[in-house]
Amino acid sequence: MTPGEFAYRLSLARQAQSDCNILGCIVIEFTVDLSRQVLVAGVTNGGAREWRIQGNVHLSPSMKLTRVRNSPTGPEYAPVQL
Repeated sequence: MTPGEFAYRLSLARQAQSDCNILGCIVIEFTVDLSRQVLVAGVTNGGAREWRIQGNVHLSPSMKLTRVRNSPTGPEYAPVQL
C-alpha cells in the first residue's frame, strides 16, 4: 500500500493524500485501551477501523512505528525507533 493509498483509506483530505505520496508517512500501531471512554467506534469511508477516544494517547514503548514512502521500485517500509 502506498502512502497515498493509506491516506485515502483513512479518508484524509485530498491534499493530505497528495502530501503523503510526496513526503511519505509514519504508521503507528498500538493497542486501543477500550477501558477509556470510546466516543466513536466505526469504519472510515476508505475501510479503515477507527476509534475516537476521550483524551490523548500517550507515547508508549509498545507502539510500533513504520515509515512508508514511495520509491522507484514501489512502497518502502522501514521501522522507526520511538
